[in-house]
Amino acid sequence: MIILAKEYTDFIKRIKKTINNMGKSCSVCTLMPNTDHDTDDVFGFYDRYINDENIKSAHTKELYYAFIKLPEWWAVCADGINGAVYDNDVKKASIYFSEPIEKRNVRSVEWHDEENRVYRKDHYNKMGYKYCTENLRSNKIIQREFYDSEGNLVVLEQVMSGTYTVFEKNNIKKVYTSFAELFKDIMTKAEIVNEVAKSTGLEKTTVSTVVEAFMDSVKASLSKNEPVYLRGFGSFIIKHRAEKAARNITKNTTMTIPAHDIPAFKPAKVFIGTIKK
Repeated sequence: MIILAKEYTDFIKRIKKTINNMGKSCSVCTLMPNTDHDTDDVFGFYDRYINDENIKSAHTKELYYAFIKLPEWWAVCADGINGAVYDNDVKKASIYFSEPIEKRNVRSVEWHDEENRVYRKDHYNKMGYKYCTENLRSNKIIQREFYDSEGNLVVLEQVMSGTYTVFEKNNIKKVYTSFAELFKDIMTKAEIVNEVAKSTGLEKTTVSTVVEAFMDSVKASLSKNEPVYLRGFGSFIIKHRAEKAARNITKNTTMTIPAHDIPAFKPAKVFIGTIKK
């Protein structure tokens, strides 16, 4: 069982403990990274399924607060146990450090408006780059943006509607209506990558590139109405759905569903036989 949560709160901890006390295994996946808890049974969705695998070895140094990118003439300075960003005498942001705070490595930055209200919060990871920006209105988070190591937007969360938009090379790839839907899709792909990497000894980044290329190739072929045959496995095909009448139960009216094509998978007989065994 996997519990999906925005954060690993005390309430989620109690639920997990209750399930474990019943003798059942339970994992927790949170949207935000869990740097203090990341284990096999408590992990952050971003770190496990979105974060670049090759970056973990290439970038291991946290961001020192003096190196935050700022507009010209703005400056950073110590502010008690925290840091601050100033434009002349006007405070623009508060900087919070990761442990140990004496190293002054950036954990998050809260940006203030003219009335000293927080309108944006940037989160930095232990690899030294900003991975998430939270946009706030009236002290409430309305939107989260997740980035890769090069600063490209990869996931956009609309907090109020609960929708998630996945980007690839700054273009919209897919929109999900819930965190559970996003988790299920990306986790399945990640598990395939993990299994192939384990069985072949190839790097996960290499396997991920091949898997993505295969899926793109299948989609491109089907978009041209060209089926894809894989001997002993099955076929990716296009099925035609004829126009039909249907009823809208809530409005008690009839409606017409126009003819359309849908992608489908037809397993090979050998594949079916293997499953039946």
